[in-house]
Amino acid sequence: MTSRAVETPELDGVQLSPARAGGSLATAGWPRVDAEWKSEAAEAQFERVRGLVSAIREVRAQHKVSPKRKIKLHGPDEIIELIVVTEPIVSALAGLGGFTHDGPAGPAVPVRFEGVDLQLSELADEVDAGAEKARLSKAIGDTEKQIVAIEKRLMNPGYTEKAPAHLVEQTREQYAALKAEAESLREQLE
Repeated sequence: MTSRAVETPELDGVQLSPARAGGSLATAGWPRVDAEWKSEAAEAQFERVRGLVSAIREVRAQHKVSPKRKIKLHGPDEIIELIVVTEPIVSALAGLGGFTHDGPAGPAVPVRFEGVDLQLSELADEVDAGAEKARLSKAIGDTEKQIVAIEKRLMNPGYTEKAPAHLVEQTREQYAALKAEAESLREQLE
């Protein structure tokens, strides 16, 4: 088998490095993209999509749902709008068979994304209800232990008076976030 040099295509705004060995694209350096092509909005949207797909996949893995099984996502309009704009990607990567802003008609499993509680349905026969209750109960217990530890730290005048103000503020924010998470977990358990 002989290798032959491959011509580097010309792309406006993209500089391709030449191949280091045998003209193979696989040995070329990363392309360099002109700064004018960068889009902070596109990068932010990509991170949101990545986060949503990761959250759904995590729930699927926790419940051992087959990757081939298509599930349905139920959520508020702002999450549904994100999916509509990026639908083929999200549906393929997360294994969605559909999505709606309506609540689930039958059993569903909660998933939290960007501080919002979403529901995944059409996987209920794949989910062990007892195992889900045990998982949620454990998560509530773990979260409550963290809340107690932070409460003790915040009630300690030595900490609140001597620690840098930004650390005390971070602790208060962490406390509020854990309280919200515990409440969300309790609602999911119900």
